[in-house]
Amino acid sequence: MSRQDPSTDTVPTWDRYPGSPPAVYERYFVPAIGRHFAERAVAATSPRAVERVLDVACGTGIVARIAADRVGDPRLVAGVDGHPGMLAVAGTNHPDIDWQQANAEGLPFADASFDIVVCSLGLQFFADKVRALAEMGRVLGPGGRAAIVTVGPMPPPFRMLRDVLAEHLGDQVAAFVDAVFALDDTDRLADLMRAAGLGHVETSRLPLELLLAPPADFFWQYALGTPLAPHVTGIDARRRAELEQAVIDRWRAFATDDGMPVKVDVVLGTAVPAP
Repeated sequence: MSRQDPSTDTVPTWDRYPGSPPAVYERYFVPAIGRHFAERAVAATSPRAVERVLDVACGTGIVARIAADRVGDPRLVAGVDGHPGMLAVAGTNHPDIDWQQANAEGLPFADASFDIVVCSLGLQFFADKVRALAEMGRVLGPGGRAAIVTVGPMPPPFRMLRDVLAEHLGDQVAAFVDAVFALDDTDRLADLMRAAGLGHVETSRLPLELLLAPPADFFWQYALGTPLAPHVTGIDARRRAELEQAVIDRWRAFATDDGMPVKVDVVLGTAVPAP
């Protein structure tokens, strides 16, 4: 089927979301989900004017952009991510922030370079979580504050998505959804932060209600803006349609006239550098 005007019903839903995964992520995931987590992460550190801020696993840079507004000067803010495509979008959105490609386990900054370090929706994906947290503590100066945000437990619509992906694309593909919600325990988060040498660790849960797009649209916004993208674009149109219908069938009970409300918990950890 050829591309047509997205306003017509003949266009497959997946064809309504063109662009690279980072571009789709910025356009849809950030306003629907990422911004809400970023706002709570930044608020937990209470940034003040002229403080230096680092956004770890910055993606397309929503934490860094919010922080730049709070401290009043984007040149005081840096963002680090391992994905060059995410950083390219971030740089286009806000060229005055210092965007750098690096892994969280080896931050390219000197000791005590920042007053605030924030990591929103990233820690659960790091191979060596304790080392990454230790690096965050290393680059914090005296009086610095760190905020780590993850999400969980997995709400019912995402459990259903995980099941559909497993049925249609296999457990290895579905494992991405498991990874998103893999660090949903406040005690485990606190243990990791303390093991990294961070002090005055506190963890909490903050309830959050998201309003997502209707089922078919949200599925493709999510799938095409995350590491699921190559798996869903690598199958033919018939299998995509079957996959979409399976998701719609599972999510129909959650849909309203306004979209799809989903309740999640923001898992928040705060700390200061080791004395």
